[in-house]
Amino acid sequence: MDTALTTEQHEIRRALRDLLARYGGPAAIPAAVGTAEGYDPALWRRLAGELGL
Repeated sequence: MDTALTTEQHEIRRALRDLLARYGGPAAIPAAVGTAEGYDPALWRRLAGELGL
């Protein structure tokens, strides 16, 4: 069984890491969890838009 990431998976990982470095961070986690939604809707919209999810 090959568990190595494919090129596409590496690209997704890099894009996600870059996006979270720009808009996330350690302080963003407790702030998002403390909202009524329990997550950051704006961050999820960015994920959907920039990563095509």
